[in-house]
Order: sequence, then structure tokens, then C-alpha cells
Amino acid sequence: MNAMRAIRLIWMTVAALGAANDASFAGVACIDLQWPFRTQQILQAATRTGPAKAPCLAEAARLPQALWRPTAPDGWPSWTSYVEACLPYLNHRAQAQALLASFREMIAVPCPSEGLENVGGQIFNAVKLDGASPDLRAVHRLLQSVGAARRRENASQVQLVESNVLRINEIVIMLEDLRDGMSARQAECRHEECVVNVRLAAAYACLHLSSLKGTMDGAACAMARLGGLGDDIAGVAELKAAAGMESGRARNAGAVIPMDGGVPPALTLPNDTATELRGLADRAAKAWRSGRVNEAARLLAIARELIGQNRLAISEHERSGATWLSDVVDNIFEQSLIVAESERSKRGSSRSTVAPLLTITEERRRYEIVSFFRSDCRFTSFDAPRDHSPAAEVTSLLPPKDAEGAAFAMASGNTWIVTITRVGTRVMAIVLKSDPLSVANGTEAAGWVHWTSLSAIEPALAEWKEVALGDGKPLPSANAQRLLRDLLGLTARPQIKTWPSRLVIIPDAWAAGIPFAALSLRGNGRSLIDDTSLVMIPSLVDGPWPILHTDPRPGPPRILMGGLAASAMQRELAGIASTFSEAVRFDGQNFTYENLFKTGSAKSFDILHLATHARFTTKNGVAVTFTAPDGTAQKEWGTAEIGTLATAIQASGNRPLELMIFSACETAKGIADVAGTVGDGRELGLLSLVLRTGVRSSIGTLWEVNSASSEALMVEFYANLRRGCAKDEALRQAQQTVRSRPATAHPYHWSGYIFSGDWTQFGLPKSCGAQ
Repeated sequence: MNAMRAIRLIWMTVAALGAANDASFAGVACIDLQWPFRTQQILQAATRTGPAKAPCLAEAARLPQALWRPTAPDGWPSWTSYVEACLPYLNHRAQAQALLASFREMIAVPCPSEGLENVGGQIFNAVKLDGASPDLRAVHRLLQSVGAARRRENASQVQLVESNVLRINEIVIMLEDLRDGMSARQAECRHEECVVNVRLAAAYACLHLSSLKGTMDGAACAMARLGGLGDDIAGVAELKAAAGMESGRARNAGAVIPMDGGVPPALTLPNDTATELRGLADRAAKAWRSGRVNEAARLLAIARELIGQNRLAISEHERSGATWLSDVVDNIFEQSLIVAESERSKRGSSRSTVAPLLTITEERRRYEIVSFFRSDCRFTSFDAPRDHSPAAEVTSLLPPKDAEGAAFAMASGNTWIVTITRVGTRVMAIVLKSDPLSVANGTEAAGWVHWTSLSAIEPALAEWKEVALGDGKPLPSANAQRLLRDLLGLTARPQIKTWPSRLVIIPDAWAAGIPFAALSLRGNGRSLIDDTSLVMIPSLVDGPWPILHTDPRPGPPRILMGGLAASAMQRELAGIASTFSEAVRFDGQNFTYENLFKTGSAKSFDILHLATHARFTTKNGVAVTFTAPDGTAQKEWGTAEIGTLATAIQASGNRPLELMIFSACETAKGIADVAGTVGDGRELGLLSLVLRTGVRSSIGTLWEVNSASSEALMVEFYANLRRGCAKDEALRQAQQTVRSRPATAHPYHWSGYIFSGDWTQFGLPKSCGAQ
């Protein structure tokens, strides 16, 4: 018996959620939006002595049984009709019971969500007035979760995106609360009927959780919560029958069900969570192969929520030697994208079909970022108590709802936003050309989704790997130049007439190491930087994006900079100081962490520029080299210390640090050696440092660059800032200048620089001009 069949059997028992034409529900009529007003009028007009009072009160005696048994009231076609006629004559507890019986009926039909919400609101009010109904609150939560799961089973992924139905993780949380909170609720009860209802709700929660997750422990959990309740109590025999079905399912599957009343332990790493993740991935794969797409999507959603709740613990578990766990996590995300893509390919690209793909890629990036930095803090959106799912955030990015986000970026100019994600042996690119997820029915004006075979682009990747090793290597071929066009599927779209002036790329860990600045977008032999500025963003939701309605501080940026004693680094700092004489400079022996921290804590700055070595490793995050306090040696400071320095600078000025620059990074020392594997997470660490430290933007390099070309490029960059260029445009023009000089024309000298984050210009008169 598969999981969805088990769910249906449980629903038939819990809420009579069998076939809609069940005789018990033949007279059920779904309520409309006017129903609360009609019942309120009835309540106000009733004298409580009318002819309906006696039969209403007589039937009220059956209400406790109606919570658990699918029977209609005598004299009325449904409990909904009974509520309309009898609600005024009932006490608060009976009102809540009648409303719950009506709620159960409407789930069974099923009725539209608007009607369920109306009844749910009245149940909440009735239970609140009763004041002694922990059992009825529990039954209400159980029915809410059952109804939501029923809607999720019958709806497509597109319909789920467009509706406000509870997400799988929210259903699981509600059911776990019912299961684990039984003792606390029993302690609140004032009579035996309440105790029975609490235990029945907890037992049904066990069965429902087991079916949702596809596990075999629901029967034991349910029987433990029933304890010694006799079969003569309404709902007990029905529940035991459902538990027996599930126990049989487990035995048929060869599982051993402990019947000693043990309660499933809470998930803890390293063993339980890792094992459950692997089990969910395996069950989802089987469901997918059997054509049960919705079941596969549900299991994968539970798995991703489990990953999201344990990001840091999973990454630490992997570092302790369980390297297989990273394969399981990758497999879950890859399966999720494949399932979501199957829905999109059937329905075409639109707001609702692209949203699941964006949601999953965002969840994956968050895991990658947390795993890299070994920290789940400082990401305010990760820890916010409100609903911060990527789907909810992305679909709210249309102006003017959000003060910050991708919508403002799209509205501020001719901008494309592109996400690039490796999925097994393929690469998926999502191109957004107008307001994110705008409803344009997949036309070119809105964007598209394109999949590329990894084997088809491996030769081009191999050529760009050589570029990172130095200017003695040959220039990439015309085929390698087309890498970006191949990734975005532009060759098949010759009808595109309008090209972006700004390209925002949101890469995963694999794609973050590609030197996009040197690739061709338009297919005319020109590099990207000839016509388009490039911005790399670590997250579609978290950005950081330009802030709407926030004007830059007038005047030149205030710069805190420093560098090691190397001559090229000293010339670089001197060149910057010649453009911005107000810059505060520490170099050579004075370039200590302590000096920068003390100065940054006492005075406000907009830019932190570090002309030093910054290594990004998958083991330790960032390691930045400073002069040791005694001035005689060098010392490395890590991610936490750089974050503390950035925080101190921001606190002193009560505003964000606008830009942090590492001008001599050795992020990855070239693209990885494995064919087809561009990045291993270190490049994503460079991009994501802005999120980790709270800085608005950053510049770094993909490989250890030539010190002379770095000096020239940085001096040009600051000169462009002085002319009022936006940050990304200032870097683009600096790269063009370096490329125009014969000695530094090779892509090795200029294409490895990447700008990440908010590109807004500083408060200087704008005379940037195109170049």
C-alpha cells in the first residue's frame, strides 16, 4: 500500500475524507462568503425559545461522536445545515463541536478554501470563548492539517504556488505539535471527554505524519497514545482499524513495528537526520519512477525542510567524515529540480511554473553558503520568525511592495537576472528579462528556462581553466567564447533585439568560478564587458540588492584602506590616494588588524579596501593576511574577524559599509582541475562574504592575479568612481582599460575580477559616460 493510499484510508477515518459521493455527505452544501453574516443574523434573531430549540438541543448530544464518526445529524441534511439552524441555542463548547463537524464535512466534499476559512474563523472564536477546550483546539488543528494535505494531493505544483495552502513543512509542524504535546494538553483538561479527544488527535497525528513521510512507525506511535481506551469510545475502534492498516503495510514491507508503546525519538544528528534524509530521497526516487509526481514532490519538500532546519549540523556532520551525506543532499536538490521542471515543461514558462524552480535553487544556495562559512548566523532573513520561504519572497518582489529586491533592480534599467545551477549532468539557467516572475506566459519579454548538457560545454570549460593559469596560455577559441550563449540558450533565440546594459548572475557553487566578463553574450565576437556591466549576486532573495528610495550620502566615499609592504600594493594604495585624498591609509608595518579596527570603530567609512592576500577555502572560509602587531611578520585573520571589523565600521557610522575590496585575492587559484567542475564552493564564498558580513557590495578575484595589472585596474576603478559611475560600471570600464593595453590584454589580467552586491553609485556628480 503506497503512502498516498494510506493517507486516503486515514482521512476516511479521521475526517470522512473518502470519495466525495459518500452517502454520509450527500446533503452537504458548501457555504459561500455570506455564510458568517447569515449565521450572525440567525444568532441575533433567535429567541432561544422557538420551535427549533428542542430538536437542536437533542441532537447536540451526538456532537462529541460527530467529531470522529462520519454520520449526518437527524433531521438535517448535514452538520452545516444544523449549524445554520441551531447555533444560537448551543453553548460555546457545543457551538465549537458543531462547527468542527461542519468543517470535517466540507473537507470531505471538498469545499473551496474560502468556506473552510470562514468556518475555521468561527471555530477559533467559539473555542476561545469556551476557555476550557484544549481538545477542540487540537481537533481543529488536526482537521486543518488533513484539509491542507488533501488539497496538496489534488493540486498541481502550479496551483499550490498560486494559492495560500499550507506548505508541507507547516503541516508536519502542526502534526508534530499534536503528537508531542499530548501530555501538556491533557493537563489542561477538566473532564474525561477532553482527555479522550486530545489522545485521539495525537494518535491520528502519528498516523498522518507516518503517511506524509512514508515511514513505518505511525501504528506504534498511535497505539501508544491510545493506551487503554476502549473500543466503545467514539473514534477509538476506527483509529485502531486505521493503525492496523498501517501496521499491515509495514509488515508487508518487511519492517519491524515495535508495539510496546515507545514514542519515536526526536531527530538528532548525526544518525537520525542523516538516515531520514537518505530514506526520503530513496522513497521520492521510487515515487518518481512510478509516475507519482505529487508524492515525489511532497517527500522532497519534507527533505528540503529537514535540510533547512539542520544546515549547519549537516555540514559539520559531513566535515567529521560522513562525506556520503553531501551526495544525499545534492541528490535531494537535484531530484527536486527535476520534478519541478517536469511540471514547467508541461505547462510552459510562467510566474507559477518558474517559481518552484527558483524556490529550490534558493534553498540550495542557502545550504551552500552556510556550509561554506560554517555559520548560520548573520543571515537575518534565514532566522526571521515570519514566513520567509523563497517562493513567498520572490513572488512579492513586484514594485512597490518591497523596499529592496530584484523588482527594483529590474525596474531601474535594462537588466537581465540569470540563475545558473548545475543539476547532475546538466546545467539549468533561468533568465528573467522583466519584473521577476511576471505573468507574460513564457514570452521572450518575460524570460525563459534553458537546460544544457554538461558534456556539451566541457571543452569550453577546459579552455577557460587554462586562462586562470596565466597569460602564457593560448586565448580561448570562438567555441569557448560562446559558453555564456550556450548556457542561456541564446543560439536558439536569434529574434532577441534588446540586450541588457546590466547582467545580474546568481550562480551556484559550480558556476561561481566562471569568468563571465570575458564571455560573449550577443554572439558578435565581443566580450560581455564591451556592452554590459556584470553583477554577481549570491541570492535572489537576500541579494544584497540596491535599496529603493535610499539616496547615497552626498560627497566622495570615505575610504579606509591598507596593504602589505609589497611595492605593487603600495603603488596601488598611492594611486587610490591620488584620486581620493581623504582616504585613511595603513600600509607596511602599520597594516595591522588592530589599527584598522581601532580607526574603523571611531570614524565612519564607506569603503574598506584591502590590498593583501585573501584566501577562500572550503575548510576555513576566508583568511586575510595582515601585518602582525609587532610589525615583523604576517598574520591571517578569518571570516569572523573580518565580519567583526565590518560590523565595527558600520556601527560607527550607523549605516552599512558600502563596499569591501580584496584586490589580491587567490580565491580558487584557477578553475578546478576536474573536467566539468568549475567551482568547489570557494568562489561562492567570495560572493557570499557580503551576506556574512552585512556589507552592501564587494570586489574580489577568481584567481591570484598579476600584481601590476591589479594595481592598474584598481587605480582606474577608483577614477571611474570619482566620475560618478555606478560600482559595477566603474569596474567594467576599468577592465576595458586594462584589456586595451597590449601587456595586459590577455583575459588572465582582467576577467577574474567580480563585483557582487548593490551597484548603486556614490553621491558624486555623474559624468561617467559610456566606454
